[in-house]
Amino acid sequence: MTPDEGATAPKIEARAPGAPSDALIVVPVRQTVLFPEIVFPITIGRALSVEAAQAAVREQRQVLVLLQQDPSIDAPGPDAMHRVGTLANVLRYVTAPDGTSHIICQGVQRVRVTEFVPGF
Repeated sequence: MTPDEGATAPKIEARAPGAPSDALIVVPVRQTVLFPEIVFPITIGRALSVEAAQAAVREQRQVLVLLQQDPSIDAPGPDAMHRVGTLANVLRYVTAPDGTSHIICQGVQRVRVTEFVPGF
């Protein structure tokens, strides 16, 4: 990934055993775009997304919020994701009384994906 400002940045996706230490955790979203500097709640429902968000909170790491190309896909892979997203700080992780999970994110900067690595 490279920030649109032209600086070089690390490879992306979730860090899993054997993944590079500079890999980012990807949180795929449907019909939601997070912009830099904006604080926005994101509802996450897929088990893999919940696991990724919990790992980011536990490890105090940023996430990459990427929009799916087709919101009807339940398990999006790299080919189903847009290549530009927003690096974000997870300000809060909330589990609602009905069991749904939410993350409150603040966009940091726009980034471009150059490579996906196996992980979350």
